[in-house]
Amino acid sequence: GLLFLGAGSVLHSTHIRELDRLGGLLRSMPWTAISFLVGVIAICGLPPLNGFVGEFLISVGAFKGGMGSQTSVAIACLLALISLALIGGLAAAGFSRAFGVIFLGNPRSALPAPIREAGLAMKGPLAILSGLCFCMSLGTPYLFHWFRTNLFQILMLPDAPVEGPLTGIVVALTAVTGLGAL
Repeated sequence: GLLFLGAGSVLHSTHIRELDRLGGLLRSMPWTAISFLVGVIAICGLPPLNGFVGEFLISVGAFKGGMGSQTSVAIACLLALISLALIGGLAAAGFSRAFGVIFLGNPRSALPAPIREAGLAMKGPLAILSGLCFCMSLGTPYLFHWFRTNLFQILMLPDAPVEGPLTGIVVALTAVTGLGAL
C-alpha cells in the first residue's frame, strides 16, 4: 500500500505515468521519496522493516523443517530457501531501480514546473504506513509472545521458540540501521 500511495503522489505532482521520463524528484518531493524508500526496503525484506521479519520466520521454518527430516522434505525446504533468496534478490533489484529512476539523478525529460510535494492528505497516509512498517517489525516479538501465551494454548499448538532470537535480531538490526543513517 505504501508503494502504491507513493506512486500516486508522484503521479499527482508530475502528471507523468512513464518512469523513464522522471528523475531527480528527491529534491522537490523529499517526503514522498523517503516514504517510497521505506516501502522499497520493506517489500524487499531487508532489515529492520516488517518484510524482513516475515522472511526471517519463513527461513527459520524452512531450516527447522529440513533438519532431521526425510530427504524429500529436506529438498523441499532447500528449494523454499533458494526461492526465497531469489525472490528477495529480484525484488531488491527491481524496486531499487524504480526508486533510482524516479527520485535520483536528473530529470530525463521536461517536467511540468513547479513540482511540489503533495498535500497533507497524501503525506499523512504515507507517514502512517511508513511508521507501521517500523512498528510491525519492532512489535513482532511482542506479538509472538501474545500468540504463544494465548492463541497457541487455545489451539493446543507447541511453543514457538523463535521469539528470543527474533527479538535480539530485530533490535540489533534496527540499532545498526539507525547508526548507519547518521
